[in-house]
Amino acid sequence: GILSALNQNSWKDRSVMVFTLVAYAMPSFWLGILLLLLLSVQFHILPAEGTVGGLSSVLLPALTLGLGNAALTTRMMRSSMLEVVRQDFITQLRSRGLPEREVIFRHALKNAILPVVTVIGLDIGWFVAGAVIVETVFQWPGIGLLVINSISSHDFPTVQGCILLLAFFVVIGNLVADILYALVDPRVRLG
Repeated sequence: GILSALNQNSWKDRSVMVFTLVAYAMPSFWLGILLLLLLSVQFHILPAEGTVGGLSSVLLPALTLGLGNAALTTRMMRSSMLEVVRQDFITQLRSRGLPEREVIFRHALKNAILPVVTVIGLDIGWFVAGAVIVETVFQWPGIGLLVINSISSHDFPTVQGCILLLAFFVVIGNLVADILYALVDPRVRLG
């Protein structure tokens, strides 16, 4: 996002924007199947299912869950960085003769990252919801697969327990985002 914002309207910016648009628009299940076909069936790079491959078996599900979120975060970072770079205080810092790296990474990035931190906390809900699909596509034994099997067998107490646990993780994710927001922006106080 930062690279894209600093090179606005260049080929780098356009390629990042096209990639993020495509990655964000793809549904998780379709992206998972596409990655499975390419990286497992066609090129035999990664294992197709289960947890037998150790760390390599985690890569496909992680890519499936992470690409959409990374695309959204990249687009938000670009937008936020473009907005901050156009502000008067950045022009003033440049006119003082500060090095461009310091202006961008010390001052502009510090202000541009605030809305992104908020969205990252909200992405926890996206990961939780996406885990159900990813576990189904990649045949991973997890809470998502447990929810689907419990719904199929009408085991509603298990479904309720799983939903409660997933909601707990969403609340914890939002709490962590609030704490990070307070650490990044000293104007925000905790408590």
